[in-house]
Amino acid sequence: MNTIYENKNVVFYTNCQGGIGINHFLSSKLKFKSIHYIETFSTIWNNHELPINIINNTDIFIYQPINSKYCKYSTDINVPNNILTLLNTECIKISFPYIYFACLYPLFYSNSAAEIDGGNPLDISKIVNKDIIIDLKKKHTNEEIILLYDTHKIDFKFEENYINTIERIKNSEKVCNIKITQLFTIENIKKIKLMNSNNHPTNYVLKYITNEILKILGLDTINFEDNNSDILTGIPYSIYSYNYYKFDWLKPKNCNEDIYKTLLNDILNIYK
Repeated sequence: MNTIYENKNVVFYTNCQGGIGINHFLSSKLKFKSIHYIETFSTIWNNHELPINIINNTDIFIYQPINSKYCKYSTDINVPNNILTLLNTECIKISFPYIYFACLYPLFYSNSAAEIDGGNPLDISKIVNKDIIIDLKKKHTNEEIILLYDTHKIDFKFEENYINTIERIKNSEKVCNIKITQLFTIENIKKIKLMNSNNHPTNYVLKYITNEILKILGLDTINFEDNNSDILTGIPYSIYSYNYYKFDWLKPKNCNEDIYKTLLNDILNIYK
């Protein structure tokens, strides 16, 4: 492929979606002078100093938006001394939203990077959708709730969560070069496996974003091979997810409820 970028320095200012996933596909086809990965959430968590010399000498800066409240780490142009102000005037800036889908699983642990990674601020260190189970506890015993779960009678608000998820990502897309919500129609979610977990997209999505980056760089897109294993890890899907989305790519017998039953029991035992 084109060697014009062999003398360029690339920085990923992202979570693993960019620094590991997209980096893998982009660098497999293009040679760069250097590639640096600044992991957003750990940098912010630990109040790390930004590598100013590296950022100053960046030729291609691939990033995911960071909220204004994170000050110097922010990518909000209205924030004084935000990270983008450290880039040289010739730097190519390419942005895509955090891909965080809180609508594909009935229950899941949302890690403490959730809000930074594009989730709801209320998701920090909690079980997403736990309030549904807590509300049931007002009317049912734990045993009754387990029976309701086992007989697929709990409403996990997939439709409401889907609408809220798409709206949240669309808001992020307003300041991004690359949009991804058009991939996540209900029909596409049914036909193609797009997410391995709430915040780990499949190779299909990573390849799409990689090709969008190539377009911005003025290069031809790539027909990536389809036989490679997913770069980012995942969790099994629930029969509840299958029943709502009717996935073409998943057989009901391959759903695994173990993780979800554990989460259910955690909620029943923690929230008396």
